[in-house]
This record gives sequence, C-alpha cells and structure tokens, in this order.
Amino acid sequence: MGATIFNMILRLLATQQDFKKTVGLILVLLSPLMLLSQNKLYQKAGTPINKIAKEQHTFKLLNETFQYCDTDFDGFVTVNLKEIKEYIFEQNLDQFGTEGGIFISTRNGNVYFVTDVESSPTRTLVCSNNFGSGMLDIAINKNGEMYVAVSNKIYKINETTCQIEVTYDFNFSDWVTSLSFDRNNNLYLGGFDSKVYRLESGNYDQLVTWHDFGAGQAAGDFVMYQDKMYIAWDLGGSTRLYEVTVDASTNYISHVDLGVLPNNTYGLASELGFLYGVTSSQLYKINLSPLSFNLVLANTGFDDWYGAAGKNEAVEIQTNVFETLIDAQNNQNALPDSWINTVSGGQTVYVALTNIINNQQVIVPVDLVIGVPPTFTDPSPVVNCVSNSSGTAFNLLALEPEIVGLQNNIDVRFFESEQDAVTDTNPLPDTIAITSTDKQIFVRMENTQTSCLAIYDFTITTRSAPVYDALNNIYYCRAVNYPIRIPIDLQEKEAEIIGNQSLTDFKTSFYQSSQDANLEINEITQAFLLETTQKDIFVRMEDSNTGCYEIKTFTIYTVPEVETDSFDFIVETTDWTYNDNSIHIFVSGNGDFEYSIDGTNYQIEPVFEHLATGSYEVHVRDKTDCSAVIKEVLLLMYPNFFTPNADGFNDYWNIKYTAQEPNMKIYIFDRYGKLLRSLSPLEVGWDGNYHGRPMPSTDYWFLVIREDKREHRGHFTLKR
Repeated sequence: MGATIFNMILRLLATQQDFKKTVGLILVLLSPLMLLSQNKLYQKAGTPINKIAKEQHTFKLLNETFQYCDTDFDGFVTVNLKEIKEYIFEQNLDQFGTEGGIFISTRNGNVYFVTDVESSPTRTLVCSNNFGSGMLDIAINKNGEMYVAVSNKIYKINETTCQIEVTYDFNFSDWVTSLSFDRNNNLYLGGFDSKVYRLESGNYDQLVTWHDFGAGQAAGDFVMYQDKMYIAWDLGGSTRLYEVTVDASTNYISHVDLGVLPNNTYGLASELGFLYGVTSSQLYKINLSPLSFNLVLANTGFDDWYGAAGKNEAVEIQTNVFETLIDAQNNQNALPDSWINTVSGGQTVYVALTNIINNQQVIVPVDLVIGVPPTFTDPSPVVNCVSNSSGTAFNLLALEPEIVGLQNNIDVRFFESEQDAVTDTNPLPDTIAITSTDKQIFVRMENTQTSCLAIYDFTITTRSAPVYDALNNIYYCRAVNYPIRIPIDLQEKEAEIIGNQSLTDFKTSFYQSSQDANLEINEITQAFLLETTQKDIFVRMEDSNTGCYEIKTFTIYTVPEVETDSFDFIVETTDWTYNDNSIHIFVSGNGDFEYSIDGTNYQIEPVFEHLATGSYEVHVRDKTDCSAVIKEVLLLMYPNFFTPNADGFNDYWNIKYTAQEPNMKIYIFDRYGKLLRSLSPLEVGWDGNYHGRPMPSTDYWFLVIREDKREHRGHFTLKR
C-alpha cells in the first residue's frame, strides 16, 4: 500500500502546477497512514478560543482633537467627517473588550491562534490534525463559529473541542482553497476556477455564483476590511491583491488590482482595523497606501501555513458622527461625511463606534478646532550691508523671530516668487547672495498644528557699510616684577576711528571678541583694565542711519620699563601724620613723564596726597620709551605711646621708617626739659629707663633733627 501511494505522489508532482493543491492531494493520499496516529494527536489539542460575548453597554473615551484652517476668518469650515471616522475607527477598535487574534490553518491539519499580533505575536495550538489531511483554509463568522476547508468539502467544527459538527459537500471536482465570511454571515469560497461562490446566510446548502473574474482563481480568502472586500487572486504567474467595491448586501460592484502580494500567499485576514496575509512561511501585515508589507511572525516549523482568518473579521463596527452626546447615545441624527461646523471657531462632535452584533458602543468626543492663518510682523526696513569683509551674503533665518513674534508652532520659509511660496517649491536657503540693489522676498508661514498658512512679502535694500582705515596699535609701559593693571580709556580712539566723518552719523563701540562685536553684547563701556602683556580690541563702527556696520581690530601692547640715568628727580615729603602725608616729585630732564608710588598705578600729576606713613617706591618714567628712575621714599611717624614691661609688645620707643636717614638725631626729655636719652635711628629704641632706673608713667617729649636740618617736636606717653 505504501509503495502504491508513493508512486501516485510522484505522478502528482510531475503533473500539478499549483503547489497548495498538490500538497492537498498528497495529504489525502497519505490520510490512511496518518489515521493510524490520529487519536494520539487529538489528545494534544490546545486551549479553545471563546466566542464573542453577548454584551450591551456604552462608554466614553477621552477627547481627540482635529484642527482646521479658516481662510476667510468667519469661524466656519467644511469638515471631512469620513476621515475622522476612519481615524477613530482604527485607533479605538481595541476598546471593544474582545480578544483579537488570527487563526492559521496548516498543511498537517492543525489550527493555530496568534495573539498580540501588533505587539508581541504569540502562536498557540488550538486544533491538532482532526482530519488526517491539510486544512486548506479557515473562516470565522460574526458569531465566532469556525469553518474549515479540507479537500473538496467544508466543515463546521466546534471551536472548543475541534470536533466536526456539520459537513457541506457540493461534490466539487477540485479542492476548496479559499474560505471567508462577510459581515452578513454569508460564506464565500473558491480556488478551483475563475468564479467566487457564496453560501447565503441561513441557507448554507445552496451554492450561488457571487462573481466571475474571468481569469485566474482565488489564492486565499475574501475578507472585509473597512468598507471594501479584499481578495488574494492567483493569475498563474503571480498572486495579486484585488480591492472589491461592494454594496450594502456585499454584492459585487467593481474591483481594482492593487499590486503583487508576496509569493505563496494562501490566505488573507482582517482583524480589528488591520489587514494581514499568510504564506507558507510567514504571517505579514499589509499596508495599502502605498502597498507594502511588514513581517509579523515567521513559521519556524515544518508545517506549512495554508489559510488565515481574523477572529473578529466578520464583526461589523458601525461608525457615525453626531453633533450631541445624546444623539450619539441614541444613534439618531447622524451627520453626513461632508459637514460645516455650526459653532464659530469650532465645537465638539461625537464619534460612535457600535458593534452591530452585541450593541456594544464606544463614544469618542472629537474637538474640532478652527484656526486662522498666521499673522506677519513686517521686518522692514531690511537692509543688506555690503562691505569688504561681509560681501553680499544675507541671513534670512535671522529675520524669523521678528516675523513670527510671539506665535507658536509656525514654520517659516522664504521664496523668490509668490508662485513658489504658494506651491511650496524651491525654498531659499538660510543665507542668500544679494546681487541687486533691491530684492523682493516672499514668506510662507504655516501653522504646523492646523496647517493654516499665510504668504507675505518684504524688500531687502542694499547699503554700503561704513569705511575706515586700519587702526594703529597702542603701546603702554609696565613696571617690571609688578602685576599688570593698566586702566585704558578706549574712547580716546574714537577720533581716530571716525576721522573726518560726522559723529552724529556714526557710532563706535568696543568689545573683547569679534563675536561680541557682531552680536553687540558685553560692550566695554568704562575704562578698560589691561591685565595682560597684550590684548586685541574689536571696534564696531555703525552707520546710525542704515544700521550697517564694520568691525576692525587693534592691539594694545605693554613694554617693560627700563631704568635710566638720562633724567633724575627729587622728592619733597610732608609727613608726621598717620593718613594725611604727601609726596611731591620734581624731575630734572626732558620727557613725557608719568608717576607712580606703587609701580602699578600711574598718573600724570607728580603729587600724591593723603598718604599713610610708611615706605613708598616712587617710579618716574618717560612714556615715549618706557625709561624709568625708581627711588624709595619714607614717610616718618612715631608711636603715641609705649609699654616697657618686657612682654614683647611696644617695649621700645623710636621714630618709624628712618632707615634712609641713619644720621638723624633723636632726643627724649621729661616734662621739665631734662634730657633723658639721645637715640640713633639704627637703635632699637628707648626702653623707658634713666641710668638703669625705670621712669614713671607719664608724658615725655622728643626732638628730631633730620639730615636736611629740618626739625620736628612732639610728645608720647610711657605706660606701665
């Protein structure tokens, strides 16, 4: 028997061209052998799939928003409600509380159920080889009842036990390869000629011709998706996807060929807003516009997939739009697909999705927002400044903030002609070259949320930037071994920059970088403190009438001072106070001199007043060549008291800051004029004793005779 069957199989392989039919015939021939293990396989049947529950309730979802552009500013627009219905339908099918999935029938007579199709597809075995032959296709009606095509017969099987309940045998001479239900529970079948047949709902014993396509044959399924029927049609060389327009009774009206399906597509399935196809090796998703395909699940086994059916593909979801919630709940006064809003500026309408089988209803409020075109802030006057440094490039993008103002979600593009702006073609780049004196620019402004747009224009006028010569660098002297801190008044440069031009027509400003100068930020407005050996300064010269500007730079250099004997100076001091002493400098020699008493801060006046006592390093330098003479000058002072108690603090009295006058004479007297002690500036000072005997606490007087014969008298206190 096995050898006979094997020879028959070889003949079939040699004569049959349709692979699916060939395999079906082979499985029929092998069925006597497969029946030997049928009972064992049946015990492995998977979890049953429940029917659609009978339920009747309504619930409301969160609002959706659709925005429109009102070009005539009256607050009313024509709304395409058909597009809204289709969008709400696709987005909310999962709200009906029924488990979605796709049944797949196989060559070995198995039925699988694929769940989580769009997220994480999982395959579960439902029925296992009930017929000992391949299931060429599978169909589910709107009541959740399962039908399969095996060889040339159709079987209604129990979706829980997978046992045969009804057999339909029309004595076909060839195999039924395609099987599907519509939403009226009519059953469609075919695959053996160019006709599609229908079993009318309620009378599955009478077969009628639904439509004859004249050529080819059904490759798999006749499924309803939205308001069209989709058929996988075999034309011999390729499998095509037909989109069929039908009437309310699902009668054929016309069809179009959408294109080629993947090779060996044997089944189609429609499930909760999506269309799928099945080949022997994969389940894939079908995208209609444009026609494309995405892999959902690969068949990793050796059991070829033959047919497919969506668990809910025969379920009819009616979608209507209503002006009020009450109308939606009562399914009355549905709005037409093309409708003008009745409330100026927009309103809320209600999209009701109703399951015709169980009356379950989902209502989605939709907010219609009627927008207006963007407004335009005229950036004029717009001037393009031409100079040697900037050329004729003009930055259009820089105008966008001024044009848009405080509006949000506005896309701005620039064009050379109004026609280009209207058709949104040939947009200009962010930076353009200006080749003429005046250039007209058209602006297309579009609200990215409402698609409202407006078109405006402005003119770019070309003007020349200010012209001025290269600037001279500046040189300043600096003391050696001292921190560089040179205050510089940059405004002194203004006369050199402006030249013979009018001060009222031009303004100058100073910056520490080119970027700051271009952006007009961080301007140097006060005396600039130079703290490095050299510094670049950027000058912005701007035409007050046109706003055109030119930026140039100069460098401030510092030159270390050099001690010299080409000139000299003497100093007169006024001292003997704590904070009101002075130094007066007298220079012998010629030069442009400046003066300092700390080596850092210089002035052009030779007098320093209100000084504290102490040591000062007087610098006199010639600004023309940075030659300098440096001398130490001391401003004298004495302590007002001392405490000779051997504690290490104020134990001696002497004149302070006397190192430069070693021949100074210092005499100390008591209140009666008696000489108690004479001191040298080089001594530590008087210890408060007279011939070894401590003197009492009281006031004492002193006389200082300086080397220049000047005298100074004063008194101090001895405290014990």
